[in-house]
Amino acid sequence: MHVRDVELSKLRPSPTRDFADPLKLSRHGPFDWNKYTPIVVEEDGPLLTIQDGMTRVENARRTGIEKLPAYVFPKR
Repeated sequence: MHVRDVELSKLRPSPTRDFADPLKLSRHGPFDWNKYTPIVVEEDGPLLTIQDGMTRVENARRTGIEKLPAYVFPKR
């Protein structure tokens, strides 16, 4: 698997889940690099769609983090 840093500003939500679960956000607390694995992103040309990791992305945004490591897969 290829892992690279992606800018949060370039990510778009998945069409099937376009927001982070508020209950998960409250349980996870502040962003902690030691607790989280890379998010999963589908790349379609310049578009990067989150496939897994909406809560991690939202926690990172709230903390002021601008990039996250991601497993990036080409769109099938």
